[in-house]
Amino acid sequence: MQAAGATLSLPLGGGGRYWTMPDIEGRAAPTSRESIPVVSTHQITPGYLEAAGMQLLKGRGIESQDSAEAPKVALISETLAKRYLPDEDPIGHRVRLGPDAGNPWLTVVGVVRDIALDWLTEAKPPVVYSAHPQGPQGTAGAMVVAVRTTADPLRVASAVRMEVQALDKLLPLASQATLENILDEARGTARAQTLLLGIFASVALVLAAVGIYGVLSCSVAQRAGEIGMRMALGATVTDILRLVLGQGLRLVFIGIALGLFGAVVTTRALARLLFEVKPIDPESFGVVSLVLVGVAVLAAIIPARRAAKVHPMEALRYE
Repeated sequence: MQAAGATLSLPLGGGGRYWTMPDIEGRAAPTSRESIPVVSTHQITPGYLEAAGMQLLKGRGIESQDSAEAPKVALISETLAKRYLPDEDPIGHRVRLGPDAGNPWLTVVGVVRDIALDWLTEAKPPVVYSAHPQGPQGTAGAMVVAVRTTADPLRVASAVRMEVQALDKLLPLASQATLENILDEARGTARAQTLLLGIFASVALVLAAVGIYGVLSCSVAQRAGEIGMRMALGATVTDILRLVLGQGLRLVFIGIALGLFGAVVTTRALARLLFEVKPIDPESFGVVSLVLVGVAVLAAIIPARRAAKVHPMEALRYE
């Protein structure tokens, strides 16, 4: 076992509390309700940061010395530090949670890198991590034990359950899960929606290729006389290929331009399906555009080659 700790709610497991933070020591108090920051609060024990794999950016974590009798301390997230203390060292600042001005001050002793709390795709809110023994619930209430190990997680989980039962046989124990299971469950809905969108997009791509092929084939048949006349007047096979492919690509470029405009307009609807990817991603748009151009060229090659093989005299019979 590498590390172990406990908290009231795991990341992506819900259960976090949201409080107002009415005051930051040394800062003017908010003058309106809308300007009071709302933060997610979590109580943690020593060792939890290491067990959960959370990165401490500055200062220290919650330690065994942070008992109920010790001065009350807290960790803050990177977002909170950048948003409300952008030009100052947050270590040593004091914050107060809740609407009651009589609530205790919490001294900031560390800054933690942002993590996803409820949803992978949501904006990461400001977070305050307080020492669990110093919280209003003391050591009571349901707790989640986090363990980091290089051994078999299921075997370690069984050992942890036995140790807890040895401490208190009447203590109810809930389910157990690995972090991978929690992540898979959190990504399940978004993954299913993305898979469906991918299937629909593939079908749309095939239909677009068939449509381009059909339009160009019909156009070549209708312009057989024109093509024969051009070849009779000295047009080469390359000229005919360029003529037919140019017509197909012209339609494709118009469609791509309209599609990019529609994609930019509708990106907000896709934001919840994206994780650490911006809705407006030039690289993705560029790759998709190149794929569409490639599909269009492949769909246009058969009609273009057919047009290039037309004999001038045979083509002129259509006139």
